[in-house]
Amino acid sequence: MTTPDRPYPKPTAQVEPYFEVLGLDDTLRFIEEFGGTEIYIARNPRTRSSVVALLGFDKANALTSISHRLQPRVPLAKKWRARV
Repeated sequence: MTTPDRPYPKPTAQVEPYFEVLGLDDTLRFIEEFGGTEIYIARNPRTRSSVVALLGFDKANALTSISHRLQPRVPLAKKWRARV
């Protein structure tokens, strides 16, 4: 399942967009915080945003570039998270 250059399981299709811009650790934190909920990714994130509070402005802003690829609800990805 894992390869030497990737010591973690391949992200699921629902998780992959998050993983591409956030990396492993922040993807796990994001899903843990928001998994299963509908979340609005603002085009111009503000400092009061819960996403900015969790990830920082740069990564919250990076999510805006992929918002068209995201489902309305943040995936739970229970099996993938357990395997990670």
